[in-house]
Amino acid sequence: MLVVALLGVAGCDTSHKITGSIKLSQSDMVQNDLGTCSGTGGYADISDGTEVVVKNEAGTILGKGGLRWDGDDAVVNECVWTFEIPGVADAPFYELEIGRRDAPTYSRAEMEASGWTVDLTIGD
Repeated sequence: MLVVALLGVAGCDTSHKITGSIKLSQSDMVQNDLGTCSGTGGYADISDGTEVVVKNEAGTILGKGGLRWDGDDAVVNECVWTFEIPGVADAPFYELEIGRRDAPTYSRAEMEASGWTVDLTIGD
């Protein structure tokens, strides 16, 4: 199950910094060892450094970044990574690809309303 929460305040620039996070929150999805956190099984494509690609409605790449683990190894059944993609050009729609995950798509209005922040959760 994929739960999407958009948070933030509107902006007016013609280029944007998209920030966000992705959380895996089920014990059968994650391997959280001291100093590392990664997805397992069907989620093994999600780990530190996994590429995050932003495309417009035509599939043109507008920016790239990578996942960074938050470093919290105290939560055994959960991994949270953040990302930041600066300099993303204006577009009517934005598609975010994270690893081989299905790419959620957001309108420009949704991105403005969220303050250009996207937080994704996979699992419970």
